[in-house]
Order: sequence, then structure tokens, then C-alpha cells
Amino acid sequence: MKMKILVLLFFILTSLSYGQVIDTEFIKKVRKYDALQLKTYLNEYISIDVNSTDDKGKYAIMYAIDRDNVGVLEVLISHGANVNVRDENGKTPFIYAIENKKQAVAIYLIDQNVNPNVVDFEGKDAYMYMIDKNLFFLLDYFIAGITNPNFKSYYNGDTALIYAAKTKNDEL
Repeated sequence: MKMKILVLLFFILTSLSYGQVIDTEFIKKVRKYDALQLKTYLNEYISIDVNSTDDKGKYAIMYAIDRDNVGVLEVLISHGANVNVRDENGKTPFIYAIENKKQAVAIYLIDQNVNPNVVDFEGKDAYMYMIDKNLFFLLDYFIAGITNPNFKSYYNGDTALIYAAKTKNDEL
């Protein structure tokens, strides 16, 4: 019996030491819009893993996107936030920004070298989300970079252009 308790205690302590759940104070700082306060906090508590999730399974970078806050996003990325991390639906921060029509954040993420060919668990890539959300300025900006709009996603093997044609989106 004592051995089982020790083993259980070991697993609890091990999971806490790896920082798999974000400190709630850290999330509060991310959600408050204050990049300077967040930067000070992260510099003071350097052991915080900015790539772990909160108790709802949401990444801090996603909260910054929700708030359309490029300053907080910049602080998170400078402290190691992964711009290509995937949530429980396979969505990256870039896809999440597009889905929520946060164009300023999406442009900032493009400039942070997001992987444009990542697809979510439904097989849709960033191009397809931009087409679905009618974010054509963002699509132009995205394509003007080093991206490949002819990348075939797992979504029926379509490219962005074929997907736009199938969804009858003639604004492209």
C-alpha cells in the first residue's frame, strides 16, 4: 500500500515539475493585454513553460490571439512560444487567428515563419481557412511571401485554388 502511494506521489510530482499546466497567474497576465507586465513576470519566473496548456487545454498563445494582442504575442514568442504548436483540433496559432479573423495577428505570425503547410485534423490548411473566411488581403500577403499555394492538403488532396473553385469562391 505504501509503495502504491509513493508511486502515485512520484507521478504527481513529476507531472508538476515538467509544467504541463500553465500557472493561472501567467494566464491572467496574458489575458490582461499588458505586454510589459507579462515580460516582467516571465523574466522573474523563468521556469514557466509558455508552450504548455491551461486547465482547459488552451495555449497561452491562443489567448493572445483571442485578444488580438500582437504585443503579448511578441513577448510570448520571444520567450519560446511555438508558433506551430497544434491544439486538440490540430489547429496552429496561425489557423486559429485566421478562423477568428484576427488579421493583424495573422500577419505578425506570417512574419514569424509559420509553417503554411500544416493541416488541422480535418485536413484543412491555412489557405482553405482564408478562403472560407473571405480574408483575401491576408491571402495575398501570405502568397506574396515564400509560401506555396499549390501545396496539396489532406482535404481531398486539393490545392487552395481547387478548394476555392469547389466552394464557388470567385473573388480569388
